[in-house]
Amino acid sequence: MVDSVAEKKELEKLGVGWPDPVIFGLLDALMNAEPNPLRNIRVTLQRAWYHEVDSSRNAFRKAGRDAGLKIIAAIDEKRSRI
Repeated sequence: MVDSVAEKKELEKLGVGWPDPVIFGLLDALMNAEPNPLRNIRVTLQRAWYHEVDSSRNAFRKAGRDAGLKIIAAIDEKRSRI
């Protein structure tokens, strides 16, 4: 995981443990992918949206999990075309 988010300092000030919740959510989705977990992939965080009140550890974990599911869907779609 590469954290290239420009707002990194602002996200760290939120006190949610940035970027760990995103990483854990992403790993949750990728390691539990069906039929096999995804391995040896590189993910770069480029953008992050946040709100000083609504951005919580759980919100970032869910965002990471959602991103992982989108990665899996994109890979499955590509495989189905082959």
